[in-house]
Order: sequence, then structure tokens, then C-alpha cells
Amino acid sequence: MKRAATGPSTPLGTNGLNADPNRSRSGRAESRPRIPWPGLLAALFLASCASYRFVAPGSTLPEGVRSVSVPVFENATSEPGAEAPFTDAFRQGLQRAGRLGGDASEAVLEGKLLGVGSQTAIAAPNRLPTYRLAATLALKLTKNGRVLAQQTWTATEDFPSGADVLWSETNRQAALSRLAETMAHEGLEWLSSAKPPPDRP
Repeated sequence: MKRAATGPSTPLGTNGLNADPNRSRSGRAESRPRIPWPGLLAALFLASCASYRFVAPGSTLPEGVRSVSVPVFENATSEPGAEAPFTDAFRQGLQRAGRLGGDASEAVLEGKLLGVGSQTAIAAPNRLPTYRLAATLALKLTKNGRVLAQQTWTATEDFPSGADVLWSETNRQAALSRLAETMAHEGLEWLSSAKPPPDRP
């Protein structure tokens, strides 16, 4: 038979019920600090959004451009639809920064996906391999037909192999989306700081 755990007895009040835990031994109510949930949630939200902001305080896009349109990127690879996540990632980044505009925007951001490919990054006996996906992107910002900035660079993203072809392709597509977000962050940081993104062949 299991015995009930024993411990220090709970103090009782004069009416035989457990004493009010909010009251001290002197009988006076003790105030407990209240957590400012609205302020805390707001702080957490701002912290989570900080990584998506590419414009540092006081910085601007070239020539003070305030609105940018982003047409669908050109896809020069043999992979259909590969340009879609890159176009979406750059549009979302500009939208979060308050710079995404329509056809009447001051400037146009054009992108050309030059290459997408993967190769084995890690291989070990009795284990599924890890692949490395690489993408090369050419970016150009123009205003009234005049080039304000342009850059071409390569970035990579690793992804695990799956137990079958379908699973592996699902992992690859997820890696392509992550890679597009990374390159959008790097490209927009470059536009706002004139610092070229890192090239990782």
C-alpha cells in the first residue's frame, strides 16, 4: 500500500479553513506584483519583428526612395516556379518596412534568379545525407530607368534527405523558401546600407 506523502501542515484560519495565502501572519493582506501582460506581449511582438526590419534608424534607400514596386522576378533556371518564393520574400520585406508600392512607385526592384542547385553536404555511413541548396540572384534597383544599385550574389541553405523521394523534395522546397527569406533580408539590408551581401558559393 502506498503511503500519502507527508509534509508541514497547512495553517488553518479561525474558521477551520485554510488561511488566506494573500495574508501575512499579522493578518494584513499582502499585495502581489501583477505582471503587465499587455506590455509584455507587446515587447515580445516587437522583439520578434526586429529581425525582419532591414532599414536601420536614420538610414534610407538610395536617393531617399520611399516606395518600391517589385515585379515578378525573372527565372533563368530550369526549375519552374523557383522565382516565386524570392519575389514574395522581397515584397514582404519591403511591405514590413513600409516601402512596398504599386505601379506609381518611385523605384522598381528587379530580380533575376540565375541559378538553383543542390549537392551533398554531409554524408556518413548508415545515415541519410544532408544536402546544400545554393541560389544565385541578381538584384537591380532603378528609378526612371536609371540604375541606382545592382548586385549579384550566392547564398546557401542545408536540408536533410527524406526517407523517400517525395519527402526529400518537400525538404528541398522548404529549404528554398528559407533561402529566399535569407536572401531577401541580405538584399534589402544591402540596399539600405550600401554594404554588399555576403557571397557564399
